[in-house]
Amino acid sequence: YFAARYFVRQWKANKALEYLALNGQKNENPTSIEAIQFLRENKYTVRYDILWRFVAGLLDAEGKAEKFFQAIKDEPHD
Repeated sequence: YFAARYFVRQWKANKALEYLALNGQKNENPTSIEAIQFLRENKYTVRYDILWRFVAGLLDAEGKAEKFFQAIKDEPHD
């Protein structure tokens, strides 16, 4: 839920997401990626399935889900 709130906050502000890449390497610097690019790369990733449900609900509650759903429909397709 909190990750979804962070995503929604960055999505609405058109700001990049910052996160720590947990790929086994010792890297303490945050990685940055645009929210739309993160969605494109991970919309079919199983581990983010619940996140996208929370994101859709949070955006819909504010009446701002249309852009999000359009991004899901856009390329790449499953």
